Amino acid sequence: MFSKEWFLKHQKYLLQLANTEAGKYLLGTKDPIIKLTPNSCHQFVGMQGKKPIIRAKFQTSDWVAEVLAPILTKMDLADRYITDPYGAFLHFSGLQLSPKLPQIFLATMNPVSNAADGRIWAHDTTWAAVRAAASGTVDATIFIQAFKENASSFYIGRGNLPFDTSSLTAGATVTAATLDTYPTAKGDADNGATGYITVTQSTFANAISPQATDFPNFGTTEGIDAAGRADITGITLSATLTFTLNATGIGFVNKTGYTQLALKIGYDNANVEVTGNNYVQFNSSADVSGKPTLNITYTPAPAGGMMGAAEI
Repeated sequence: MFSKEWFLKHQKYLLQLANTEAGKYLLGTKDPIIKLTPNSCHQFVGMQGKKPIIRAKFQTSDWVAEVLAPILTKMDLADRYITDPYGAFLHFSGLQLSPKLPQIFLATMNPVSNAADGRIWAHDTTWAAVRAAASGTVDATIFIQAFKENASSFYIGRGNLPFDTSSLTAGATVTAATLDTYPTAKGDADNGATGYITVTQSTFANAISPQATDFPNFGTTEGIDAAGRADITGITLSATLTFTLNATGIGFVNKTGYTQLALKIGYDNANVEVTGNNYVQFNSSADVSGKPTLNITYTPAPAGGMMGAAEI
């Protein structure tokens, strides 16, 4: 319902709303907000010489649209039927009530999230065969696994996290990036040197429509340093687990489209055959909290890139 085009059309009013005390509280920031898209919030955090430094928060779902959905729905209705869009914005956002305008009460609210995070898993009779499987099964859980069920039954699960980072725009220079995840269950039966979770890149033909045949399209090149891997035994459950992207990982960021990150277990990525069940389950965009979040710090294009509303 609330597309990038809708956000572009209403950007001026959205930023006014977002930069109120209530708006910043809802969006989880204290810094000035300079750009909003359905799935991202861009904040001005300071200057480096003459260059503004922007920090953007991306999720695999349209989290900004979801957080602001009741207000946005009223704004959308007002946009269709009321001739004074600014007055309607002030009224329906609760910033300045007008006795001339009605109240709108929403019976239900279920915005479309447009999320495609999850995993692709495969099963075969040998370790070599399952790693090289031409296809697997797509599902919406982020359950990363390397499991030997018995001598002729092996499972591997690989997680995909597509973030629409096109609002960075081509001229931006990315200087830092972190990936926040939220593990809720784990098992490390083998407890080996490659019993860790790492971040790589996926290369699906369609980032938001994963296919069974995308199982081979998870890369092995890591986007984090070896020291940044998450040892399964040491992972704290029900707490944020942050991965810091290195120069290679920053290179995965697509400034004009989808950044396709992947979560893999070390046994799979390093090709170390397992003897038991090794896994970590993470929250996905379908969960209420702890959703996968990509935080990017960048400097905008030199000319006209700070606000970038026209390039959303």
